[in-house]
Amino acid sequence: MINLSLIDKLQKQANVSFEDAKEALEMTEWDVLDAYVWLQARGKIDSLPMESELRVNEKKEEEKNMESNQNTVNTARQEEEDLGFFGNLLQMLRQNRLVARASRGRVWSISLLGLLFVLLFFRKFFFVALIISLLLQVKYSIEGPDAKKKANNAQ
Repeated sequence: MINLSLIDKLQKQANVSFEDAKEALEMTEWDVLDAYVWLQARGKIDSLPMESELRVNEKKEEEKNMESNQNTVNTARQEEEDLGFFGNLLQMLRQNRLVARASRGRVWSISLLGLLFVLLFFRKFFFVALIISLLLQVKYSIEGPDAKKKANNAQ
């Protein structure tokens, strides 16, 4: 399996071409330090980077990744806040489900959003199926993250 991030890292740190970095890593079974030695032995680089240099570069890269991850989290939070009432309602309808259970186990499950569409377009069929299922002692429940929150708050 090709690890592009490792190839890219070696390419930048050793200042070699992508192909040279890839070949060095493949020949050394993806060991970065051995790849440096391999590149030096073939005259692709002048000297091995100091261990402290590598650690500083790795630390900078980690900080950059953490900052990028934080920006992603902030963007996701901002998008959630921008959804507004209808967006939050739509999200809640997608995440929660109506589950029907018979004595032998789960019969079916449908998201509340799907249930809304069924009620709008197949109303007669749905009510007939609901009455038959109640006669067969099928039990209904709403499951999902919002359903659990509401139940916990009620207790």
